[in-house]
Amino acid sequence: MAQAAVSFLLGKIDNLVGREWKLLTSIDGRVDNLRRELKTIEALLTDVADARGEEDAQSIEWIQQVRDLAYAIDNVLDTFILHLAKHPPRVLDLTRWFTHFDARHLIANQIQEINTMMDSIKPTKEKCNAMLTPSVPQASSSSKSGTGNDTFFTPRIAGLYAEEADIVGIEEPKRKLISWALDQRHPTCKVMFVVGMGGSGKTALVKKVFDSIKAEFDCHARITVSRSKEMPELLWDIFNQLSRPTAEPTPLSSSQFNKVYLLDKLSSHLQGKRDSSSIDVHKIQPLPQEKAQELFYKKAFPPNGTCPKGLVDRSKSILEKCEGLPLGIIEIGFEISKKINRLRDLQKLSFVKAKKHLISSLGHLTQLRELGITDLSEADGPILCKSIQALQNLQSLNVTSLHKEEYLDLREIENPPPLLQRLYLKGRLRKMPDWISKLHDLVRIRLKWSRLTHDPIPRLQDLPNLLELQLLDAYTGTQLNFDAGKFQKLKILELEQLEDLEMVWLNSGSMPGLQKLTIRHCNKLKQVPRGTFENFTHLKEVRLA
Repeated sequence: MAQAAVSFLLGKIDNLVGREWKLLTSIDGRVDNLRRELKTIEALLTDVADARGEEDAQSIEWIQQVRDLAYAIDNVLDTFILHLAKHPPRVLDLTRWFTHFDARHLIANQIQEINTMMDSIKPTKEKCNAMLTPSVPQASSSSKSGTGNDTFFTPRIAGLYAEEADIVGIEEPKRKLISWALDQRHPTCKVMFVVGMGGSGKTALVKKVFDSIKAEFDCHARITVSRSKEMPELLWDIFNQLSRPTAEPTPLSSSQFNKVYLLDKLSSHLQGKRDSSSIDVHKIQPLPQEKAQELFYKKAFPPNGTCPKGLVDRSKSILEKCEGLPLGIIEIGFEISKKINRLRDLQKLSFVKAKKHLISSLGHLTQLRELGITDLSEADGPILCKSIQALQNLQSLNVTSLHKEEYLDLREIENPPPLLQRLYLKGRLRKMPDWISKLHDLVRIRLKWSRLTHDPIPRLQDLPNLLELQLLDAYTGTQLNFDAGKFQKLKILELEQLEDLEMVWLNSGSMPGLQKLTIRHCNKLKQVPRGTFENFTHLKEVRLA
């Protein structure tokens, strides 16, 4: 039995090692395949980024899956390179091979997982093709031969339809190219090359030059060359445009004629026109700093192109990374604009630490209903006040100072949010802010750590809709006076940790609707509030501690 068991286990081990050997010895080739796959994915994502418009949810999800796949491949390649650096290939040594078995096994398993990911996202690849395909009928059914990539939509096409607001800094190169093209001293057919990095604005510049000078010529054509177009289609496109000003009939599509015929037609049409040539080359330069900033602000902060003060430094950092490339500036600016627009619809923002650049930008969140700020320094108070004034839809405001002894400077609010219903201030106050008495809709106010030296009641007693008042370590005086006829709607009054308070006066007609009274940790209070308790017909709860 023992021998049979051992034989069985040896057979399983032999089978396992055989499978693992096959798995691990093929790693090198499979890593090379991953490298090629990563390059293909990078090119694909670049094409999609340049050409896509509004996609559906499935397309967006597919693009995200492809990005995740690219990251996974990149991680495997890094792991493999690190493994090779530590353990370069040598003559087969079984001892060393088994020592590094785990590392290579991990890489092999990761490659298998990536292959599974690739298989799972392939069925939705036609979504990408749909994004890259112009919505026009096919010009030729015969073009299926050749590359087989007839659905490719060249990213350069976007530059042909760039908005005027997106084109900055081209005045000088445009003038230069126009002068070359129309130079009467050398009336020759010119070949002008405009070169530069991808995204530098070559296509947009050339189109503007073309539109400016085409009326100066007997005929003109502008074509976009891509790897998907075959020669007959290009020739047909050129001939079709060149023959427009004449009465000469043009073919309906490139499928009607072959390449030789189209070349003959073009040659005949251009007979007698300029027959000599010269070559000029213009290299596109990155946008200068001021032009790059102008373009970025237009795209990121519409409609007036003004950058919030709190985002100036961040914008400079982004522009440095763009290195003056218009396409990058436009795309990043557009993405920031979308995020800002989403933030503008934000309605609740709580537990936000008071950073200067952040609180100075709060005024742009015009739909905000609830705002909670923590760790506010006295110096940053006026900055927050300016932002609060812009939040006209605000209904709840909660502000906490940097620490218990830090003052809150919230005096510089001239026009408080008119819809504010709840106000919580936690921090030292030199005096009650005047604007609080203007809050018509205020229903609840809590002051904590305020340690006011003057009675706050006169600032609060005429608020017509106030239902709840809490004073927690908020007053250092010895007496509070509630005048007759005031606090008509107040239902809850809480006085806590007013360490120097000795007397509370409740005059006739004050707080007629009071339902709950709490007085705690007011150690110097000599007796319960003096006045006419008989008027508190709605009083349900009294807590004295």
